[in-house]
Amino acid sequence: MSETLYDDIKRKLPDLPKAMRRVALYFVSNPLDVVAKSAHDLALILETSDATVVRTAQALGFGGLAELKQLLAESLSASTPSKAFSKVVGETQADMRKAIERSLDMQAKALFHLRDGEAGRTIAPVAQILGARRRIVLFGQGQTAHIVSYIGHLMRRHGREVMLLRASGKALADELLQLHPDDGLLVLSYDRVYAEVRAAANEALRLGIPIVLVTGDARNELAQKCDQLVVLPRGETGGMATHGTTLAWLETLVVALAVASKKDTSEALARLERIRGDLN
Repeated sequence: MSETLYDDIKRKLPDLPKAMRRVALYFVSNPLDVVAKSAHDLALILETSDATVVRTAQALGFGGLAELKQLLAESLSASTPSKAFSKVVGETQADMRKAIERSLDMQAKALFHLRDGEAGRTIAPVAQILGARRRIVLFGQGQTAHIVSYIGHLMRRHGREVMLLRASGKALADELLQLHPDDGLLVLSYDRVYAEVRAAANEALRLGIPIVLVTGDARNELAQKCDQLVVLPRGETGGMATHGTTLAWLETLVVALAVASKKDTSEALARLERIRGDLN
């Protein structure tokens, strides 16, 4: 969220009734949720009425919830890595200890919301989708390429057949040739949808492969094409990108898949132990 929009909302908080103040604080702390959800959905989360959600947006000076969501969306897309770092430096007065405390608080908050929020509830259905497939295909580029490599390693250790899609440009075409209708595709796409992400999704759709999309923005253009959408923010809005929540979600997915196929997992781990014994 831009500093101007954030400051405008924070400045008006003391003048709001208690019920509206709680809603406004949610607007500030969870802009991605506000952009993605309806007034009814937000009301359920906040245990209030649809009307209170809309009136809070109006009390903050917006024409309604729709206008607030539009400004939040524009603000979210305007962030850059350098601006994010400058925000962290400014909020912590360039103090390392304060930055550490701030980062740990942010991670703790994110994990709390992951456990009790909508993203946490997607783990079981995703495990059902991917667990029923012959092979799990993981797509990630840039920073997320390292994440899918790690998660792929865990899945293989548990006896899962895994394929990684990490190439960029024309080289990705050779990897996409290996896709099979019995695959399940998990895509990590946090930034704008690049040609590679679009190509992978299109090929999966042609082959009838189910797609699980993990993203930070429910407005991602692939959201309507995927079988399961998972919205996981990368750190605080406007702050430096962190992947703790994504890793926690993915590692929990690995656990769910392992338990769902406990016989295969047990056999794979026993084989791993035998091979390790040969290396002593």
